[in-house]
Amino acid sequence: MNSQYKIKPLDGSPLMSDNCWNAIITAIKERSAKGKEVICLEWGSGNSTINLIRTALDAKMNFKIISVDHETAFFPWLAKSVFNEFCKKKDEKPILAWHLLRGPIISFSKIGEVLLERNVLKSSSLYWQIILGNKRLQYVEKYQPNFNFYLVKITKQLIKLIMIEFDYWFWVTKGVIYNFFFKKSSNSNYVLSEPIIIRDFFDYFTKNHNPGCLKIKQDNVTVELWHLPMLQSFWRYGLLFDGPITQLPDYVNIPIKENFDIIFIDGRARVSCIKRVSRDKLLKNGGWLFVHDAFRSEMGEAFQMFNQTYQFINGSNRTLNGQRRCDDGFGFPFIKTGNSLTDFNQEIVQELFVYQNNYKDQND
Repeated sequence: MNSQYKIKPLDGSPLMSDNCWNAIITAIKERSAKGKEVICLEWGSGNSTINLIRTALDAKMNFKIISVDHETAFFPWLAKSVFNEFCKKKDEKPILAWHLLRGPIISFSKIGEVLLERNVLKSSSLYWQIILGNKRLQYVEKYQPNFNFYLVKITKQLIKLIMIEFDYWFWVTKGVIYNFFFKKSSNSNYVLSEPIIIRDFFDYFTKNHNPGCLKIKQDNVTVELWHLPMLQSFWRYGLLFDGPITQLPDYVNIPIKENFDIIFIDGRARVSCIKRVSRDKLLKNGGWLFVHDAFRSEMGEAFQMFNQTYQFINGSNRTLNGQRRCDDGFGFPFIKTGNSLTDFNQEIVQELFVYQNNYKDQND
């Protein structure tokens, strides 16, 4: 097997403070107590995905999760770990149905709408970070930003952005061409193929790593794992920092029809994903939005789209498996905070963004 697929197995312990993760689980159980199916959307798959599925299976919830990831090398391991969670509960193995994604499919009349959508969901603060060559706009994770204007660095970064823009326009052009070959059944710019039933998905995907959706169902738990990679026709060297929407248009605009009880954002293009939650009103009435690493300064651009009922939870710096997330000397957001000169506690400041929706939704 290609070495690019060697990755550590998932143990179901999210890389976040235990109190922050328990806040998410508490919200899920609160929604489940209403006796309805709990529907969860997650941008950024991983140990959190495993833990959510494990929680639902253990509690015998009526639960559905749609989880989106862009990383091709990671996706087969994610699928294998999810499959193993189902196998722990029953001798009967679940059926894996793989749906290839066809898209984008863009008619001439929709080109303006697609370009407008990009402008609405883009992250202006992220573009400034990329141009300046700054991974963060604040001191964080031992990274010290440099706000000086170096012409050579800015020129290099602008060239990268231009290549990504070429990628995006190539993506739009392909969408217009696909419009002549594929008939859409809805207003979505995407079409899913008929299911392909696969026994060994790990082996299949490492040989056929295309965009698509893997559906797994057992009892009352349904999982949709989406592989929506970055564009890489002209720029092939990985994501620029958090990944602008022009690099991840399929990832941000995953074709979904549901409204959600829980939305958890802990992946790439976070600002764009948060903006989509607000624009498309993806939360049910009473539903919860959680965003991890909310201390990142660029997040404010998206948080301001919500009313003032949102809040932040500080991290305990202990993960579910007892490990420390940040070591001493890590820097902001791991700080000492307290009420006096002698009363201090170590916390990860503003680790989790929390928002509960309060608009009325006929789909609730």
